[in-house]
Amino acid sequence: MVSARVQRGLYHNPQVLLRQRQRYEFANRNLPREGRIVDVGCNDGRMLKILDNTRRQVRGVDKNLRFKRTL
Repeated sequence: MVSARVQRGLYHNPQVLLRQRQRYEFANRNLPREGRIVDVGCNDGRMLKILDNTRRQVRGVDKNLRFKRTL
């Protein structure tokens, strides 16, 4: 399990943030603007929260019990 301190460090790392933004922009360009999206291995659901809008229905599943909840 990754400590909260390490996680905070990862999410504030400029290189990690840049990669996350690039992934979001790629997904947003290439996924349909309307419809359903299922993210398998969604981790904590950050991408789903970003892609969620009034026309998209998003759901995520992850086998890691730490992230097991309805997104």
